[in-house]
Amino acid sequence: MMTAKDKKKIAKNIIIDPMKKKINLSFDKAGIFNLYLFNCCKKKHVCQINIYLKNKIIVNIYCLILVYLQTEKIIINVYHCKKKSQSFIKAKLFAAKNANLIFNCFSRIEKNIIESNLEQSIDGFILDDTAKIDVIPSLTTQTNNSNAKHNVNLGKIDPKILFYLSSKTIKNSQIYELFLRNFFIQSNFLAIFKEKKIIETIENFFMITNNEC
Repeated sequence: MMTAKDKKKIAKNIIIDPMKKKINLSFDKAGIFNLYLFNCCKKKHVCQINIYLKNKIIVNIYCLILVYLQTEKIIINVYHCKKKSQSFIKAKLFAAKNANLIFNCFSRIEKNIIESNLEQSIDGFILDDTAKIDVIPSLTTQTNNSNAKHNVNLGKIDPKILFYLSSKTIKNSQIYELFLRNFFIQSNFLAIFKEKKIIETIENFFMITNNEC
């Protein structure tokens, strides 16, 4: 895990363009890098992201994907090529009416690379019976002196919770925002994409899907 000393270091923020079909990122100098991927999918699309870590790199990858009426496929490959490298993937996925969201994460520590950490945390929310989310998490290491862990949670939001919150005059768009709030705080996502723009996008997404699902 990232230490308190690591957190004090200044991180460089990088926004990933989800409209590109293939992206290669190589980090050669020691440092902390925050990668941000945000997409409200409006057309069928595939994006493959290849990340190569060298020389004491820490990379945090934050993904927020909203899909409606389309197929979206995201493939993230993270290769640890030198010792003492760390990668943390945190993703929030939302699939609404007729959405097919495929999210594959492959993190690999190459042979003889020691003292490295891999971590994946993926939450998928299915908003309609016609929607589908497929996730393949994969952590591969060929050395004992490294740490790897992942968790994936997929499913529908309990309708009883939605009904209760709605009865308290909380809008549906606000309800789903609650599920993202902790993610926003941890990742600084709102500041990176400008709060007003991203909140409006999320509210519009849930407004449309709630009206038509």
